Amino acid sequence: MIIKSKSDCSLYCQQILAGCHQLTESDNQLQGDPIETLFFQNNTEWIYDASKNYTQNKNLRIRLYQQKVFSFRSDLKRMSTVIQVDQKGEKHYRLLVKGAPEALQLLFQEIPNQYEQCYQYYSNLGYRVLCLADREIKEYENQDREKLENNLVFRGFLICESPLKTSTQKYIQNIKQSYFQPIIITGENLLTTIAVSKQLQLHDNNKTYILDFFDNNYVFVEHGTNNKTVLNNVEQEIKLFQKGMLCISSTILEKLEDQHLIQLIIHFSIFARMSPKQKEKIVVQFKRQGKDILFCGDGKKDVGALEKADVGIALIRDAEMKYKKLSLNEQLNQLFKKKENLKKQKSKASSNFNGVFMAVPFICKMQKSIKCVNTILIQGVYTLVFTIQMYKIMALYSILNAYSFSALHMQSLKMSQTQMIFMSILGVTYYYCYTSATQLKRLSKIKPSFSIFEYSFFISLTLQIILHISSMYYAIYYIAIPNMTVIEKEIKNQTEFQATFLNTTVFLLLLLQQSCIVLFNYPGEPHMQNINMKSKLFKSLFIPLVLCIISALNYSEFLNYCLELTFPQNKEPCMQFIKLCLFVIIMNWIIEKVIKTLKYKKCYGFL
Repeated sequence: MIIKSKSDCSLYCQQILAGCHQLTESDNQLQGDPIETLFFQNNTEWIYDASKNYTQNKNLRIRLYQQKVFSFRSDLKRMSTVIQVDQKGEKHYRLLVKGAPEALQLLFQEIPNQYEQCYQYYSNLGYRVLCLADREIKEYENQDREKLENNLVFRGFLICESPLKTSTQKYIQNIKQSYFQPIIITGENLLTTIAVSKQLQLHDNNKTYILDFFDNNYVFVEHGTNNKTVLNNVEQEIKLFQKGMLCISSTILEKLEDQHLIQLIIHFSIFARMSPKQKEKIVVQFKRQGKDILFCGDGKKDVGALEKADVGIALIRDAEMKYKKLSLNEQLNQLFKKKENLKKQKSKASSNFNGVFMAVPFICKMQKSIKCVNTILIQGVYTLVFTIQMYKIMALYSILNAYSFSALHMQSLKMSQTQMIFMSILGVTYYYCYTSATQLKRLSKIKPSFSIFEYSFFISLTLQIILHISSMYYAIYYIAIPNMTVIEKEIKNQTEFQATFLNTTVFLLLLLQQSCIVLFNYPGEPHMQNINMKSKLFKSLFIPLVLCIISALNYSEFLNYCLELTFPQNKEPCMQFIKLCLFVIIMNWIIEKVIKTLKYKKCYGFL
């Protein structure tokens, strides 16, 4: 944020900027609103002493003592302070006010010529505009805020340039091009917000419509023109304007609430001049309409909305994070080392943002972009997709293992400890490599599955269960048992393990099926990197597949000894088993590939 020509403005404006604030001091650094701290940065003329609560200008021999502070209120859109001006020994009191131009306009003794045109011009350019005003007062002790804040004298505008943070537009476009809808909810001026939204290219259509209320009718005013369209049936006709960007201010939002039309706000993209309570109501209303809300805010005024949102992200400045850490770890030491008034100042500073820490699950140090929003969305989608696929994999694992071990038990057979340990090690390796999967750097345009209760999930699960159970059944009753020797058929593995062609077949096929389940149920694009990009996982899955084929060929006595395998002398059962393995691999790939292509309407890679 940039304020130009601090020293060139009038003395009245300088006094308002120097005395109308709520700054505190922490570790010899001023804390508070960036606009308020900005005036004192690199300013050698005006110095604020938080411990003594006054601002002085040694060159002009002026001291401003804050006597009373009326904090910023969203409904009033202004803040004010009562100061004692001590100038060269002469003392008097002044009321200093700053706030929204349209709000202070109602409190002036006299409205300057072209007042509205001036602040609207700069607002349309995207500048943040604050009005500065004051008046001399004689006494203030027994007067409330409403009586003091009137008959003000206009002193000038504070025009601040707030350039877009680095890469903000890139991340907004990334969010917009996916299935998410970015909206702006702010306390800033409507015209300023519209200008910023156009810089961000928040909407594809250049047309912007502002909802207003004239002569007991709701009208849409096209921004930049005087074209007005009266809405006779607001609920129906508001949808006609969705080709453009719809905007609404806080005053019109209140009227919608009064007329029970609040549910229409989900059609709007910009909400300007919103109070903290209105921000919270907007979030709640979006949730009532079935929308999932991620809210990103950077101040105490966003706490309510952050708390009500499904995902709340608080952007905290580095200085606040540093102070928060200090207040937790060294608070007792500070109590004894600091003066009493300085401790009060620190307590006040902490209260400004402590609520934010309590309200939100995600806190991000203030960056030059909203990259954290993009990161959380990408990681959230990745976690969702990964979790759903793990449900499918574990379901297939459980059913397949249950059937395989039951089939062995029916024949009074079992697997050896070596085979069980080998399968367990492979299972752990699969899980380790699987969890090291990487999400894509950009959000996909395609929505992920939000639940396991959907057709594609159950169709895939059912077809794979049929494939693996039927292939295991065929391997047991059409390959293994018919080719067992008489001696093998008499073996009962109630105590010591003895290898048979049946448990060899079950072990090798189960090993292959588990590898296929992990390999072909890996989510991959459009929400994760494809499996061939993860070399560790890719190799760990293909090694067991190759191992099964090599073992079935019965070429390695050493391998048979290590895994406690046995095969018949006839090569034909082994060739049948190899054909079955190839059939399982190909069919599992086809099932998942076809279902995924039908689901996303696009074919993503070979694996």
